[in-house]
Amino acid sequence: AYIEKALLLNPNDAELFIVKGDALFEQNSRDASEPMINYKKAGELKAASAKPIARKAFVYYRAKNFDASITEYDNATTMDPAYAPAYRGRAEAHFFKRNFEQATADYQKYLDLNKGNLSARVRYAKFLYLTGKYPESLAEIAALKSAGVKDNTLTRIEGYNLAEQGENKRALAA
Repeated sequence: AYIEKALLLNPNDAELFIVKGDALFEQNSRDASEPMINYKKAGELKAASAKPIARKAFVYYRAKNFDASITEYDNATTMDPAYAPAYRGRAEAHFFKRNFEQATADYQKYLDLNKGNLSARVRYAKFLYLTGKYPESLAEIAALKSAGVKDNTLTRIEGYNLAEQGENKRALAA
C-alpha cells in the first residue's frame, strides 16, 4: 500500500518499481511475472542502472534457470562494471553450474569491489570451502577471526576444512 502511494506521488522513480518488484517476488516467488514487469519498468526509467537487470537475474537464479541468470548478470556487469552484487550473483549461478573457475573469478571481482567488507569475505570463505579450496578457505577464516569476526558457521566450516585435509584432531577441536 505504501509503495502504491509513493508511486502516485512519484510515478517516475525507478527505485520504487524495484522495491515493488522485490515485495511482489517475496510475496509469491512462484509467479515472477509481476516482479519482472516492475523490474522492466525500472530499467526503462533508469536505463543506465544495472540494479533492475541484476534483480531480473536473481529471479532467474531462484527459478534455477542459471543460464538466463548468468546472461542477465552479464548484462548488468556490462552496464556497470562496478556493480558488485552482479558479480556475486553470477558467481553463485556459475557455482551451481559447476563452473568453479568462473565462479571464483567473479567472487574475486566481488571482493575487489567490496574492499574491507567483512560480510563479503565471510561469504567468500564459505564459497571456498564449497569449491574444495580448503587451504584458501582456512586462510580466509583465520584472517577473518584475527579481524574480530565471530561466526559459528565459520568455525564449523573451519572444522570441515581441517577434516578434509586429514587434520581430524584439530577439526574436532574446532
